[in-house]
Amino acid sequence: MASIEERKCADGSTAYKAEIVIRVDGKRRKKSATFDRAITARAWAAKMERQLKSNDIEAFQKREPEKTIGDLIQLYLDDIAGSDIGKTKRQVLCAIKREYDISDTGAEKMTSYDVTRFARQVAQGRAPSTVMNYLQHLYAVVRSAKAGFGIEANKSAMSKGIEFCVKEGSLKSATAPQGRGD
Repeated sequence: MASIEERKCADGSTAYKAEIVIRVDGKRRKKSATFDRAITARAWAAKMERQLKSNDIEAFQKREPEKTIGDLIQLYLDDIAGSDIGKTKRQVLCAIKREYDISDTGAEKMTSYDVTRFARQVAQGRAPSTVMNYLQHLYAVVRSAKAGFGIEANKSAMSKGIEFCVKEGSLKSATAPQGRGD
């Protein structure tokens, strides 16, 4: 019932696409997911097969809700970072999750405008270096989403949003070398 296909990605890494196809009421139903590790793909396929064997067709057909940036932050804090995360990074990520609209944004649907808007919210009364700090910590979470959790997140939007903020000038002093005011 399940098939797992090994695929080469553009960046040279390997991805594993797990796919299950069934017939329900004469209609063909297909569900697939792509993972970074073969073992994760096999585990997902086994879970789907168990649902089918227990006649839980509704669970098989149901799409999982999209993960939000806030969900990713929580996963990152719980699993990836563990106790190795610094105090500042933990505080920043908790603040993003608790206080900013971007935490409710779908990870896959995030746009560069969402990132820019987030940077402008953070910039209210804060130095450009602080804004860049927030952006870099959030980017670390987005960057680890696919490899760490098998969740798609729009890394491109994050990069483009940061790039725009720097070019716009709101973060220019955060990236320029700091000198003494002699």
